[in-house]
Amino acid sequence: MNAADTKAIAPIRTRKLGHLVLMVRDLEASTRFYTEVMGLKVSDRIADQMVFLRAGQDHHDLALSRLPADAPDRDDLPRYTRPGLEHFSYYVESLDEMKRAVDVARALGVEIEPVSYTHLTLPTTPYV
Repeated sequence: MNAADTKAIAPIRTRKLGHLVLMVRDLEASTRFYTEVMGLKVSDRIADQMVFLRAGQDHHDLALSRLPADAPDRDDLPRYTRPGLEHFSYYVESLDEMKRAVDVARALGVEIEPVSYTHLTLPTTPYV
């Protein structure tokens, strides 16, 4: 798809940033930084693998995910097996808008990968 084609597509109607997930080498040190320095509150944990933090009322604004100690690219950037941004999301107006966002992304050549987990405690507001 070229630039002229993208002008014909209506922008996705985002409401707000949903959350960021960072891959980190040291989950506890990173958690201390975001709680003690940045003032976030821990809202949830998945064993010793993930910590969910929030600044406001949402379940989480930021999630920290532990990199495996033996990750081959632990000190490289930027891939899933290294520290750094793993993903981010935006809330959208409706489930229909979320489906449209997927269609728009695919039309623009973006590869959509399935999510391998769910946040069972989150509200049902759609986000992409």
